[in-house]
Amino acid sequence: MRYERMREETLGEMRHLAHVLDLPYDIDQLAVAVERRAYENIPADRKGPGKFVRNTQVGGWRNDLEQQEIKRIENGLGDFLTEHGYAFVDGEGGS
Repeated sequence: MRYERMREETLGEMRHLAHVLDLPYDIDQLAVAVERRAYENIPADRKGPGKFVRNTQVGGWRNDLEQQEIKRIENGLGDFLTEHGYAFVDGEGGS
């Protein structure tokens, strides 16, 4: 599951997740849950800088994390990230 796909096609990705986990679901109820939890529907006082839900921009972590945090993630997950097509901030590949 990729965050990019979750943002593009949330309902489809949630249906896929339920299928993979062999969880029963009702598509209408799932659609309502997805709509209710959409970033756009979260009250303004519960999202934004300094809140638990900061933003939903794909790649927004590049602006939210410190360089040393990014390096730590890339060093720890480098091979996994490379195998799954994620580019490193500095443009280099896995560890």
